[in-house]
Amino acid sequence: MIVALTVSMLYGLTRLVERKGSRQQFADFFEEKEDFDVLFLGSSRTRDGISPMELWNDYGIVSYDLAFDGAILPIEYWLLMNALDYTSPKLVVVDGCYLSMEYGLDETLGFSHAGFDAFPLSITKIRSVLDLTEDAGNRMEFLWDFSIYHDRWKELSAGDFFPGKDVCKGGRFRVGVAAPLSFPDIGLAEMLSEDTKGVIYLKKLIEACQERDIDVLMTYMPFPAGEAQQRDANRLSALAEEYGEDCINFLRTDVVNYNTDLLDNYEDPTWGVNGHVNPSGCQKVTEYIGNYIRDHYDIPDRRNDAAYQGWYDDYAEYTNYKIQLMNAEPVLMNYFTLLYDKHMSCCLCLAGSGIWREGGAYCEQLKNLGIDPDRLFMGSPTLVVLDRIGGAVSYVPPGGSQETAFGTVAFNMPDGVPNIQINGIDCLTVDPAAAAGAVVIDNAAGGVATTSCFSEAGKIG
Repeated sequence: MIVALTVSMLYGLTRLVERKGSRQQFADFFEEKEDFDVLFLGSSRTRDGISPMELWNDYGIVSYDLAFDGAILPIEYWLLMNALDYTSPKLVVVDGCYLSMEYGLDETLGFSHAGFDAFPLSITKIRSVLDLTEDAGNRMEFLWDFSIYHDRWKELSAGDFFPGKDVCKGGRFRVGVAAPLSFPDIGLAEMLSEDTKGVIYLKKLIEACQERDIDVLMTYMPFPAGEAQQRDANRLSALAEEYGEDCINFLRTDVVNYNTDLLDNYEDPTWGVNGHVNPSGCQKVTEYIGNYIRDHYDIPDRRNDAAYQGWYDDYAEYTNYKIQLMNAEPVLMNYFTLLYDKHMSCCLCLAGSGIWREGGAYCEQLKNLGIDPDRLFMGSPTLVVLDRIGGAVSYVPPGGSQETAFGTVAFNMPDGVPNIQINGIDCLTVDPAAAAGAVVIDNAAGGVATTSCFSEAGKIG
């Protein structure tokens, strides 16, 4: 009795002091009573680039994004082995990021806790740690992470006692816009030749899936890749062909536009050239992956499956998450990346300013949304109506109106101040100092989700 009580207290204390990111990201994975049909593995590029909730809403694909920052292939292999103790997928999608890396868990301690902390101690987890580490101290901190988190009691906050949970089934949106770095295209012939630790564990992962009749789809997520990363991607394609599995090398597609869809792009002394997509890029990559899975694999559409009806509530929470990101975003350029969303319509008032026609970053973002900058009215504001239900883009002058799938939109200028109405109801009076004002409509709910005004310097109000 005393032993059991002591163990219980230590377990509770450990959960309290550990960092909560891992458990928050994987909470829905462990709470799901039914199987996931698709699992995504990879690093931050995959976590930023795949939205399981969009896959659910658009295709009925039940999936989870197990990717985490800095994940390398040896760890992805063992993360999958641990995940298979809890679910039986039909398809595993694994990214070839860091294929050339020779690192193990000892060299990636800070990153790897994000993947392993959430998994309870088990035979598989013990095998993982023993295989991935050589340092006895490092083994202990993964088998019982109280050994590294015990002194966090000094910094505990309300979030430690009442942690929130990830509403994105492991994915996420990180908001930003970056200019791409430029690298030469080395073609398809050059490739990583060594059987690095990354290659060895990717082969083990593929073979483990094939033994279990699990299909494997390999990806190399999009970003302006350097020569070494292109060689990795080419080797990944060769490995897929060798094993008879599919591969999507996004470096060889035009799915994303690097002028609008990049969160960041940089060279790192440890990881080499790196980069991630922003929400606009994530939406594009997710749609491409969704179509590919639908067309190439026998993955069921679960939207009418009674066992998964709770996913509709999860999707509503996810939609609120996207709206909260819009409400919190202070930068106009970043806000545009959140407007790239086929499930959100928008009435966008653009001031009669030259910034939309100068061919720069603002102009690129408008084109990304399907807006033709040459159709904006110079010298007076233009209301651009992005009707994502009806699939139309309309340009409304002051005093004009437009019929849409979500109602009659009127654009008025009482006393020279732009005002947007939907079905006769005032939705937004645009601040006179604003470069842009937006009324965002949730297509599913049928009402206004949020409104915002921005100057070039930032959000107003």
